[in-house]
Amino acid sequence: EDFFVFSATKDQQFEIRSVSRTLLRSPADIVINVFKVGGGHIAGNDDSNGPDSFLDFKVPEDGNYAIRVQDHLS
Repeated sequence: EDFFVFSATKDQQFEIRSVSRTLLRSPADIVINVFKVGGGHIAGNDDSNGPDSFLDFKVPEDGNYAIRVQDHLS
């Protein structure tokens, strides 16, 4: 798994997309989760965009956020 931390402001819109299977032909089954740093889980997705994950995420408040990308099958 990997984490990517970023700062965002309220109402910013992000599209988070994995391309492991469709573009890279990898066997990885990617799961995406977004967390508020110092807070809890905000949103997540596994395979809503065919074989790859996709998440349309709107920032609920100013702050730091982390995206966790992990292989569902470890």
